[in-house]
Amino acid sequence: MYCKQDGNKLNACGYGLGALYPSTWMDWPMIHAGNPVAVEPNVDIFMHMILLDWDHHLAMAFGDTVVVTPDGCETLSQIGTGLTIN
Repeated sequence: MYCKQDGNKLNACGYGLGALYPSTWMDWPMIHAGNPVAVEPNVDIFMHMILLDWDHHLAMAFGDTVVVTPDGCETLSQIGTGLTIN
């Protein structure tokens, strides 16, 4: 996906979680196309998807924290992914 305004490409879809000081909102490795780092079992990752509507200047993100397993991943969130209506 390319940004119409400045041509930047958004291709990250997740990042590792760790215990850092000073704290940061993301840790290595970044998950993106072409990254040679393999995601291995027992690694905690925040996976996300960002949906952008450049014409209307709108954005939303959906994500989940998972631990990588030998067969895929397991969600660590106890909150469901259903729509919440207030």
